[in-house]
Amino acid sequence: MEQKGRRSRTTSDRRGNTGVLRPKNIDGTGSRISAEDQAGRQKVEGQEPVRSRGQEFYRQPAGRQDEKSFGRQRRSNQPFGRQRQDEQPTGRQRQDGPGIRRQQPRRPGNGRPAMRKQQSRRRRKRNLGIKVAALGIFVAAIVAAAFLWKKYSPSKEEYDLNKYYGIENEGQLAITVDNQVVEPHGMIADGKAYVQYEIVRDYINSRFYWDSNENVLLYTLPKDMVTVEVGSKDYNVSKEKKSEDYVILKTEGSTAYIALDFVQQYTNIDYELYNDPNRLMIVSDWGETTVAAVKKNTQVRYQGGVKSPILTQVKKKDEVTILEDEGDWKKVRTKDGFIGYVKSKALRKEEKKIVSRAFEEQEFTSIKKDYTINMAWHNVTNEEANSVVLQRIADSKGLTTIAPTWFHVENTDGGMNSIASADYVNYAHQANIEVWATIRDFDGGINSYEESYELLRYTSKRENLINQLMSEALRVGIDGINVDFEKISDECGEHYIQFIRELSVRCRQNGIVLSIDNYVPKGYNMQYNRKEQGIVADYVIIMGLWRFTCGGTCGFLQFREGRDCRDIKGSSG
Repeated sequence: MEQKGRRSRTTSDRRGNTGVLRPKNIDGTGSRISAEDQAGRQKVEGQEPVRSRGQEFYRQPAGRQDEKSFGRQRRSNQPFGRQRQDEQPTGRQRQDGPGIRRQQPRRPGNGRPAMRKQQSRRRRKRNLGIKVAALGIFVAAIVAAAFLWKKYSPSKEEYDLNKYYGIENEGQLAITVDNQVVEPHGMIADGKAYVQYEIVRDYINSRFYWDSNENVLLYTLPKDMVTVEVGSKDYNVSKEKKSEDYVILKTEGSTAYIALDFVQQYTNIDYELYNDPNRLMIVSDWGETTVAAVKKNTQVRYQGGVKSPILTQVKKKDEVTILEDEGDWKKVRTKDGFIGYVKSKALRKEEKKIVSRAFEEQEFTSIKKDYTINMAWHNVTNEEANSVVLQRIADSKGLTTIAPTWFHVENTDGGMNSIASADYVNYAHQANIEVWATIRDFDGGINSYEESYELLRYTSKRENLINQLMSEALRVGIDGINVDFEKISDECGEHYIQFIRELSVRCRQNGIVLSIDNYVPKGYNMQYNRKEQGIVADYVIIMGLWRFTCGGTCGFLQFREGRDCRDIKGSSG
């Protein structure tokens, strides 16, 4: 009994004489709850307050004990402890025993501190997200600004001038001719500028001719031939010998370099030499040009646009030549030979200007008839055929000129076959008809592209052929020579036109008309160089032949007198 009573008292003590067990906290300590707070809660639920040991509880009305919750608490083996008055109750109060409401033990994740922690975590996450987003926007703005700056800000990069001029090896001389940068095939020797023959021929003066087989440089004047040998300061103008104080022609292997001072004697050009890199600026385009002054110090760029690399700088008041107007940018040439682009707003005082140089170029004169030429080709294959000339003349009404096919190139050394007849010429002259004898590179001697090339690419062989041709022309007294070469390849074109130049000099010296037969102009026969023919020859003939049912071969011909063209009729038989 005593033990039972002792146990009962212990229980009573634990209940605080109220019949309500004081639960312990989850950590095993007594749950502390203020009497005022507990009383306030129970008043709300309609319970009577019960006081014990300084605490005030409210008794649950009978029949409202929460057996389930009590049993759950018992099953969870939660110890009961004393509740301190200075602590607020945690957890939800439930009924325990008849009419008594007790406090539910705190569970993990429940309660205001846990909620505050969750809210704090959510707040921190939200703030962190805002900060990350703001940082991302800031970084994106920086990247966008850097991109826009990189895209639209002026580039300070300088263009590689060796690349610009095409310089690959030390000692090369960069070259600009008028408004273009050409291959750097030049050099400085003994203080003089030398330019490779191909550059002279293609960009400066095409009338210079280099014979790499016989190592001789030629230049054609209207009535003379200029001849220069390799490594010499001397040169010949026809039979007259002249000299310079520098070597005119240098070679490196098979490559020829001509002193630009010598080229300038026969060409209307001006030039200047510059350093860094060594470069040569040649001007040959004279007449009206557009110039402008630079407003302020600015850059000349490789292409139009602020991102294009810089070629050079121009200073305020510098004059530039305007080559093209492209709106915001203008293509210009500087005085020291750079060709690039400048902003249009960096230029002022744009105006037309006449640029010239004192130079007197020798003129190629031509023989011009004061009547319409009606010409017929007479196909003569042997000397006996010459006797029918009177019949041919009688059959042709209004004929002014006849071209017998008397001359044929016999071999690649310049030999020539001739069946020319002085009597034939006399008969024609009696009928007031001129004789322009024809020379061919087919039908009676050489007859291939290869043979014509082998003949014409040697100066000595061309000279041999011309000497024989002129000898026969003077012997029989013909009025003109008609050239009908139809076996000219692309590689032979340069040598063919030199043959025409040299023949024109001899014809002009002897008062003989030179006419040239040509195909109808097409892309595949541009090697005949009809433009140069029109300068050095008297007549350029475009032949378009067709056959009639009568069996005769007729043609519609176009004669060119220098730069004046007129149409005539012609026939061959």
